[in-house]
Amino acid sequence: MDACYKDDLSPISDSCNCLACQHHTRAYIHHLLTTNELLGPILLTMHNLRCYEVFFRDIIMSIEEGRFKSYKAALSARALDFHNSRDSPKKRKTSLL
Repeated sequence: MDACYKDDLSPISDSCNCLACQHHTRAYIHHLLTTNELLGPILLTMHNLRCYEVFFRDIIMSIEEGRFKSYKAALSARALDFHNSRDSPKKRKTSLL
């Protein structure tokens, strides 16, 4: 477990509207994971599933609107920025989406 989240009162992602992000903090989820409470992995799974749902919805919409190529380029640029910031947790974005 990453101890930097022990006192972090922010959600997993500020831009996410999943149950975990709307009602729980990183510190609480950190506590659940370090104490091996089953709710910790459940909340993380709920968050991850919501991220996948949004990701694939956006892909489908970009295809339907004929802008997939530009969507892919923008996503690739965000992924590169995320990768380059991985050595600095304070600079790291919490989500690619």
